[in-house]
Amino acid sequence: MNYSIKFRSYFQGKNLDLIAFEKHHIEMVAKWINDEQINIPNGARFPVSEYEQMIWYEKICKDKTKRKLIISTKNREHVGMVSLFNIDYKNQNSEIGVYVIPKYQGKGYAKEALNLLLTFAFFELNLHKIYASIYDFNIPAIKLFESVGFQHESTNKEVIYSQGKFIDVYIYSIFRRDLNHQ
Repeated sequence: MNYSIKFRSYFQGKNLDLIAFEKHHIEMVAKWINDEQINIPNGARFPVSEYEQMIWYEKICKDKTKRKLIISTKNREHVGMVSLFNIDYKNQNSEIGVYVIPKYQGKGYAKEALNLLLTFAFFELNLHKIYASIYDFNIPAIKLFESVGFQHESTNKEVIYSQGKFIDVYIYSIFRRDLNHQ
């Protein structure tokens, strides 16, 4: 019997695939999490150890409100991660996030990964609304989410303390009916 897993179209893009976040990715993802170039636009976090990363990984594997995928080029270079979290199955909404490591930014990977995950979230998970929380100074993220069809929904004033000051968090959202690539 052949047990090979065939990717579905919503996990295969033109330039990349979204693959399962596996245990062997923990060290790589820990390096990304500890990279200030990646984390400053998302709010600097305290560095994490590989042990802490392992505990986090085991926790998210059991949490049905979180889904994390590695962004992998067709050459199998791992370039970032895209996630659904705070998935609310009853009310059919979820938060989404994406990051691409600096040397691969500006190549369209984040946009393609978002489009693939949105397709999955809307048409397989049957979600109605997806939203993103974006720090006010993260202009590239704002442009990225707007390019996929997200619209500014609200502003949470001065709720995050980052880099020595309080900043606003913008909430951007998209509804299934507004998905512009379908």
